[in-house]
Amino acid sequence: MCQSSSGYVWSVEIYCADKRMSKIPVDVTMRLLQPLLDEGYRLYVDNYYCPDLWNQMQGRNSMLVGTCRKNRVGMPADLFQKGRDQGTSTSGGRVSW
Repeated sequence: MCQSSSGYVWSVEIYCADKRMSKIPVDVTMRLLQPLLDEGYRLYVDNYYCPDLWNQMQGRNSMLVGTCRKNRVGMPADLFQKGRDQGTSTSGGRVSW
């Protein structure tokens, strides 16, 4: 995980086939994020991580920014309701579902 403007490497996790640690990408991301959660940081991700990672970060004073696919399992249907302009969000910049 890197800081975007400077490229500073904040944390790294090397794969070592330890069966006690989950290799699921969302779980790995949450482990890397642990010291930064609740500090008001923003994490930028691609659509692979939404909505699973968002659900785990909810209520942690951390923002997840990324693309979402309508047909992704777990996406709330009302998020893509007609009449909402493309590129808008809810809840003061944070999407809530």
